[in-house]
Amino acid sequence: MILLDAYAVIAYLQADAYAGDRVRDLIADAAVTSVNAAEVIDHLIRVRGAAPGDAVLDVAQLGVEVIAVDDRIATRAGLLRAHHYHRRERPVSLADCIAAAASILVPEIDAIATADPDLLDMLHEEGCSVHALPGSDGSTWAPRDGEL
Repeated sequence: MILLDAYAVIAYLQADAYAGDRVRDLIADAAVTSVNAAEVIDHLIRVRGAAPGDAVLDVAQLGVEVIAVDDRIATRAGLLRAHHYHRRERPVSLADCIAAAASILVPEIDAIATADPDLLDMLHEEGCSVHALPGSDGSTWAPRDGEL
């Protein structure tokens, strides 16, 4: 199973020219964390101007598994953020750390699909499998050390 971060879901819902099709190919065997689902709803309403009911329905109709954030995932997310966060060099969000923690702790998750370079760098350092999506400018992440 592939875990989608909020960017991946938004790219799919908005039919993004670069990542939308790639996410469409993953959606049949995908999941999101409950926090990333909330992040998508917030973005659709606040940034895209969607009606609240439409935003909730869009997320519900994805048909993906929603992974609840339990105390183990929350604890690991806090540890990851405390270790990796840097305001200028790696401003990884708590929501992204929750996704990373879920990918580490939920055995059914094979990789995270995201275009977020800070999250991808953190996942790479943690030894997690990733599915790097193209960003909104079409560029695709590569590890800083050049190794995959």
